[in-house]
Amino acid sequence: MGPAAPSRVAAVRRAHLYFTLACAVLMAFSRLREPLLQSEQRGHTAPVDDLDTYRRAGCDNFTNDRWQPLRPAFHITVPWGWMNEAHGMFQLNGTTHIFVQYNPKGFTWDAPFWGHVASPDLAHLVWLPPAILPDAPYDYNGAWSGAATVTEEGVPILTYTGGSRYVPEQDTFYQTQSAALPQDMSDPLLKWWRKPDTNPFLVQAPPGATNYQFRDPTEGRGAVHKALTLPENPNPLPKSHYALAIGVQAYCLGGAGIYTAPTMEGPWTFVGSLYNQMNMGVSC
Repeated sequence: MGPAAPSRVAAVRRAHLYFTLACAVLMAFSRLREPLLQSEQRGHTAPVDDLDTYRRAGCDNFTNDRWQPLRPAFHITVPWGWMNEAHGMFQLNGTTHIFVQYNPKGFTWDAPFWGHVASPDLAHLVWLPPAILPDAPYDYNGAWSGAATVTEEGVPILTYTGGSRYVPEQDTFYQTQSAALPQDMSDPLLKWWRKPDTNPFLVQAPPGATNYQFRDPTEGRGAVHKALTLPENPNPLPKSHYALAIGVQAYCLGGAGIYTAPTMEGPWTFVGSLYNQMNMGVSC
């Protein structure tokens, strides 16, 4: 190790200390403003009771086979309202399923649903009822981003972050991880989905983190699982297990925590960090 290495390590440690102190000052300032912030309510204060209107959300009268001069022919668009990033894509029995952040109630973010599109060829799209509605105590401020995992039994499981109560002093929502499964596996389009009673399946944030920056779970059998099951690892994860990476802010640094479980139903155990801004030297 050259002479510059110790000084670089010391500089990183000093930067982390200053960053931590800055976070502490900001938290103290937030507490001083708490009386004012209590009146700055964002989002919903409880599950809304009018979501049944949106359980089909345009799927009865929308297809990209009907020509509309201003609508893209091959890109996913929503019938009406707001949409954002796609996630949870998987293929099963010759059909590709894609999900998008979707608000059929208006043209702003609000509390997003998971819109659902299916296609046999990624050119002809079928718009289906929303797979996930923000209608539970743990996700009434949005079914946020996530992923899909197809189990060894061929059952797709959607994992997503649910946003619940707004916390003014953090200026964000309380976040936990939940799941959704098909109601009828014999339906080739998997039109309807259900939330299991075990939701939210993951509540505990990693050490040094909070539930105010704890979101966007990955696929349970994706790249993280492949890396952890490599035989050259000192203690490789059994291939039959599952692994999720979830974005977090721990000790004021962005990163991703790793959780593993013998089944997608759990129990999930925190096993370490995939990376963070301190040991990678990058922004997350």
